[in-house]
Amino acid sequence: MRPPRRSARPPRRPFASLDIQPERPPARRARNDYTGPARVEAYTVAYEREGVPGAAILSALTLMGEHVILPSTDQELIDAVIESDPIGRPVELTGAQGAEPGAARFAG
Repeated sequence: MRPPRRSARPPRRPFASLDIQPERPPARRARNDYTGPARVEAYTVAYEREGVPGAAILSALTLMGEHVILPSTDQELIDAVIESDPIGRPVELTGAQGAEPGAARFAG
């Protein structure tokens, strides 16, 4: 009969400590007054209590890599976001001006 394996045996390979923390890119500058071309990186649609879409919220990157968050109640934009996935699509942004909210129009 073979003796049972014991945990006191040294491992076949020595212990190795791994750094599993991913490298984080530098934080992007956030803007709310940007006007110009950008590319959609994320979006969501907020629905009202009655189940109708009430707002679209776009997260876009400018050509300089700056981050822009654009909430909009523009029904045309809401419909465009619901009808097709805008991720990666080019968009023309108009930044907020004082109390006026910004706007977005998809290219093409």
